[in-house]
Amino acid sequence: MFDRFKEAPLARTVGGLFIALIVWVIARGQLSLEGALVLSLGIGALAALFVADILISRVIWTVPMVAVLIQFSIILMFLAPGDPFASEKNAPEAVVQQQKEQYGIDPSPFTFFGRYMKNLIVDGYLGPSISWRGRSVTDLLMPALPVSMSLGLLALTIASGIGLLLGLRAGVKPNSFTDYSSMGLALIGISLPNFVIGAFLMLMLAIWTGWLPVAGWGSYRHLIMPAITLALPFAAYIARLARSGAVEVMHEDYIRTARAKGLPEREVVGKHAFKLSILPVVSFLGPGTANLMTGSFVVEILFGVPGMGQYFVKGAINRDYYVVLGTLLIYVFIVVTMNLLVDLAYSWLDPRVRKTT
Repeated sequence: MFDRFKEAPLARTVGGLFIALIVWVIARGQLSLEGALVLSLGIGALAALFVADILISRVIWTVPMVAVLIQFSIILMFLAPGDPFASEKNAPEAVVQQQKEQYGIDPSPFTFFGRYMKNLIVDGYLGPSISWRGRSVTDLLMPALPVSMSLGLLALTIASGIGLLLGLRAGVKPNSFTDYSSMGLALIGISLPNFVIGAFLMLMLAIWTGWLPVAGWGSYRHLIMPAITLALPFAAYIARLARSGAVEVMHEDYIRTARAKGLPEREVVGKHAFKLSILPVVSFLGPGTANLMTGSFVVEILFGVPGMGQYFVKGAINRDYYVVLGTLLIYVFIVVTMNLLVDLAYSWLDPRVRKTT
């Protein structure tokens, strides 16, 4: 039970404390002080004792990097021209200063960083929205996050299925009609922007045939068109990556050996070549999944989806510091989580990676 801890007590203690801190920040806004403290300390202790080394090492460098990223983002927001409290009415300076004090906007980005991190760590509070008066960042983002994640997961499923099918078929038979036709479709998918794909689907599936609702949110039928619109460009990238991986793997010695044994081509591809062929795709799925799950502003506006994509852009345009930082934290959390899953998938797909981690 304690073997892992005895091998690297300092690293596991720091990693467990960082994991407890992450759980605390997430749970503090939802639970009481005592409940969040017990939950975070319990999970942190279990993580220090049982969690794999790769997770501990990732957490140790991730938490400081997130703090640096927040500070860097705050500095950029302060350096950007404009004022979140500016208006056409040209309010007196005293009124603007009073608003800044009300929202905790310090004159220095470093003091603002200290105040923001204190509220985040002590209370799990993401701050108030400056543009959407009377609402906190949590009030804005929490209802939108499940919407974007459900849309992103469906788009990821569609993109992975189409992309792997086209890419592996092309890679197994390079320079053939299958290869050229698959890569031609992938090129079309990469070249067409989301709003063109979305407008075409609206015409075909909603306006001309009436099979699906034009826009809105509320049932699974509202998911189909925006999910396909999000998925097709990603499917094109996945297809190209899967093709390059398959072409490389199919020339390996162990594939020649499998064929020399007389194994059927389907077994050669499915059993021996598939895992290593999709390694480039797995690398792409880390940040790609985060992009899909946090939403696309164009797609969400086009189809009237109440997701997070609108807050990414509107928060930056309106200089809403707290909304920008809130969306940044959610995005970073998803990216870090997906990259960790990618590392674990790598060690499962390629035994050579497993031996070195």
